[in-house]
Amino acid sequence: MAERGGPAPAPDVMGRPVTVEEFTAFAPEKLELSEGRIPGGEKLVLVLLTSLGLRRVAALVGREAWLRAVEDQHP
Repeated sequence: MAERGGPAPAPDVMGRPVTVEEFTAFAPEKLELSEGRIPGGEKLVLVLLTSLGLRRVAALVGREAWLRAVEDQHP
């Protein structure tokens, strides 16, 4: 998912600060809701996962929900 600012941020277990360049390239210019969805939301989630870290996100959603999401390979 390369964008105008280079390669997509890569989330890791512990998270890290997101650079201004990553934020500018991958966060939507404005948040809006369209039919219950945020356009460009996948890119925003990638920025948030990078910043928070996968461990913290898994703790926020709960182990069972995280494992269900990982195990469910259906589109």
